[in-house]
Amino acid sequence: MLAGNGKFEARGGNASQYSGGGGGGRIAVYYMTNTFAGTAQCSVAGGSKGACYSTMLEDGASGTLGFFDTSASGCDLHVSQMFRIEPFEAAHYGHIWLEDGGDLELCSNSALTVESPLGVPTNSTVRLLEGSLLHASNGVVVHGGGTLYLERGSVANDSGNLVFEPGCTLALQGATQLTITNSPILAGINIIIQDDAVLKSLDSDLVLDGTQCSLRNGAALEPSGGFTINNNSSLTIDGSSRLEVEFKSLRICSNSVIWCEGACITANVHGVWAGKGVTIAAGNIDIDETSRISADGLGYQPLSGGPGEQTLSFTGGGYGGRGGSGQNGAKGGVAYGSAMEPRDLGSPSQAGSYVTSAGAGGGAIELIAEDELCLDGAITANGNDMVYNAYAGGGAGGSILIRARRLVGHGSLTARCVIYCFT
Repeated sequence: MLAGNGKFEARGGNASQYSGGGGGGRIAVYYMTNTFAGTAQCSVAGGSKGACYSTMLEDGASGTLGFFDTSASGCDLHVSQMFRIEPFEAAHYGHIWLEDGGDLELCSNSALTVESPLGVPTNSTVRLLEGSLLHASNGVVVHGGGTLYLERGSVANDSGNLVFEPGCTLALQGATQLTITNSPILAGINIIIQDDAVLKSLDSDLVLDGTQCSLRNGAALEPSGGFTINNNSSLTIDGSSRLEVEFKSLRICSNSVIWCEGACITANVHGVWAGKGVTIAAGNIDIDETSRISADGLGYQPLSGGPGEQTLSFTGGGYGGRGGSGQNGAKGGVAYGSAMEPRDLGSPSQAGSYVTSAGAGGGAIELIAEDELCLDGAITANGNDMVYNAYAGGGAGGSILIRARRLVGHGSLTARCVIYCFT
């Protein structure tokens, strides 16, 4: 029997001024009967780093703390802080209780089977590292404030029974793939997809309802049916990522927005400006009067330059047109790119030593509608205004390229630069 109100500790030591903190230890407590009330006082926290300012110093990582109930037919695990399934280890539990703030980590190439539902509560994270496998026979529920994180090659519930409650976070990173089979409406959650990760839906339309989602660094979102962005949702896509809705319907409605970020916007590549915008292809695209697709200020950035940025201070950025001249007659940035096939990004302005006040260039948007583009809202790729400063210029507008069989609606296309439509 485990009883009392004391505590177990295996904390890491704190460091001197120039050193890193010690890692936490390991505590494992096995019991058949438990009335212990001191769980919250137990700790395997890592020690604090030194006070010296250095990006190299780190706090020690948490150790592992597990309370194991051996009275059940399958051992149950209670996690109040951090527990890890170590690399290449296979573990099997009847039930896992995660307290608020308790984290569970599956290290590389490990496997975990849980016979009962696995809940991820507020301030808790279930983290699957490279090549790990999680199978919860009765599903995984990520509650508001909880996070499910999958890394390269990891698999969470191959049975597909995943539930995401409002306020939770889903993070996919590094050539991993997750398929949503039972939750086609993702409501009020935060989704982060990056580094070649893919999120798919199976046999249904996918709806983002009050959800914030980002795709960066080669990521992809692949609904099997249509795709709706609804109810103050936002989807951010960079130029290296993709939204796969070809031959299906894309709807953007109820104060929602798709942000189109340029890729390669902070430096040239081997001496060549290689900024890339976002292309979205769909069967039909419908943007209601409250919604938009925007690349405003998402082209080449201040501090990075661009083919239409002048080296002289206080000038406007160029792209479809030359940037405006600055004080003392300094010429603005030059024009470049194609008027018929506009895909380039707009360049930033110059502000001399006040570079943070300079306006970023607009990004590039290409929309391909196999049938109809209905635009009652707005598609914009404007350059940013200067941040208030007497020495800062405005960024150049970006590109909007539209290909559609039919173009209808009462909305607007704005780039303060280059727009071309094919119908």
